[in-house]
Amino acid sequence: MIEMLILLAAGVALLGAGGHYLVEGAASTARRFSVSPLFIGIALVGLGTSAPELATSLTALSQGSEGIALGNIVGSNIANILLVGGATGLFFGALTIARSQLLRDGGFGVIAAGLMVLALSTTGLVAPWGVAFLLLISAYLFICFKQERVAPVGAAMASGGGGPVAGGAPPVEDHGGYSSLMVASFATLGGLIAVLAGARFTTEAAIAISDYLGWSETVVGLTIVAVGTSLPEIAASFAAAFRGMASMALGNILGSNIFNMLLIGGAIAFASSGDAPRDIVQLDAPVALGAAILLLLVVYPRSRLGAFTGAFLLAGYALYIALMPIR
Repeated sequence: MIEMLILLAAGVALLGAGGHYLVEGAASTARRFSVSPLFIGIALVGLGTSAPELATSLTALSQGSEGIALGNIVGSNIANILLVGGATGLFFGALTIARSQLLRDGGFGVIAAGLMVLALSTTGLVAPWGVAFLLLISAYLFICFKQERVAPVGAAMASGGGGPVAGGAPPVEDHGGYSSLMVASFATLGGLIAVLAGARFTTEAAIAISDYLGWSETVVGLTIVAVGTSLPEIAASFAAAFRGMASMALGNILGSNIFNMLLIGGAIAFASSGDAPRDIVQLDAPVALGAAILLLLVVYPRSRLGAFTGAFLLAGYALYIALMPIR
């Protein structure tokens, strides 16, 4: 048991560190080629912070652990909104976000979660749904790119709308990062290797722990693995909020959920048997949809996430965990 806990801790540490360097390296590499900073934030940085969930879900699926694969992405979305969003609002307070950004990214998040519920409750997550999910994430990225061309980052910040986007992490500015293309490339490769290794360690440890405790793999995927693979999002939101970049912190949460459902859900659909665990279909996926809707409802009226709202979201996550049966 001790060995499995050490393996789990090592896996989570690799996921967090690997996700960080993957994001920084990919963003800096793209910047060397004069790619739009805002589009980098949406496409590359968002993909980077979703890499732990992607690697963990695909690794779990390859080992026949469909409960962990699906539980990871559904549980990560629940954790991102209720745990990460709640803690960020509680500790930092008064996080404001432009309503246009909230409606675009939060609305896409609700649509993505709704489609996941529909897929799981009908045919299961099979290849046709994977095609639909990947087409939708492509449309989302295209819309973000078109809007960014109309309103560049600097103009958005000057108008108070907040430059960050829902790509899962802060948009890339013209300063900071790696100045050398070679260093940035090595950081990207090293981060990717760390993420893949961390995903394997985390999955193996989670399966072993679930067997030892008599828990189902679904519960472990929804809790231990989901929170562990959300570490890049947790770090990004806290760091952004600490620096006073509220829109970036909230955009990280909203965008990460879109990538989790559409990109990762679309990817695993091509390898999934379509037989989702009943608890995820009947309880956890609807909870993820409800959390996406709840975030819109509590943030939209005042365009901000304050301490009281954050505490409310955290209480919701605590209730979800407390009522989760050891299945």
